[in-house]
Amino acid sequence: MTRIFIPTDSLDDWRRLLADPEQQWQEGRTAKRLAQAWIDADGFPPAVSRVLRLSGPEIFRNIDILLAVPEHQVPLPGGGSASSNDLFVLAKSRGQLTTFMIAGKADETFDPTVSEWLQDAAEGKKKRRADICSTIGVKEDQVADMPYRLLHQTAAAVLEAERFSAANAV
Repeated sequence: MTRIFIPTDSLDDWRRLLADPEQQWQEGRTAKRLAQAWIDADGFPPAVSRVLRLSGPEIFRNIDILLAVPEHQVPLPGGGSASSNDLFVLAKSRGQLTTFMIAGKADETFDPTVSEWLQDAAEGKKKRRADICSTIGVKEDQVADMPYRLLHQTAAAVLEAERFSAANAV
C-alpha cells in the first residue's frame, strides 16, 4: 500500500481510483453519487453534517475535515485481503482527531452478515473474525447478525485511529 496520496479535485480524479471504473461509475450508483456528494460539499456533505450534529456527542457538532482519501485500503489483522473503504476521513474537533470509514450505499445492501460470511468457513475466516473482534473490543458472539462489511470497516476505523493517534473512530 502506498503512502503517497494524490489530491482529488474532480469526479474524473475520483473515478480513476475505483477498482472497476466502468462497472462502478454509473448514474445513480454508489461510487458516482458518493464522489459527487463529497466533492460538492465544503467539508462534510449536508446529510452527514446533520447526522453528526444530531448524534449527541459535542465533538461532532463542529468538526472539520483534515484529509479525505477515496478508495482507502486498510490491512486487517488475521491476514487475507485488506478492508476496502469507499472513503476514509480524518477530522478534527475540539483538539481531538476522529477517523471515519465511509461506506456509500445507493442501491446495494451490506450483505452478508458475519454468520453468513462464516458458513462453511475455513480457519482463516474464523481467525479474522476473532482478530477483528479483539481490535474493536467486542465478543465474537455479539457480531453474528452484523453485516461483515460494517464489522471490517469498524476495525479499519479503529486501526487508522491508532495509526493517526486519533481519540475517536467512526
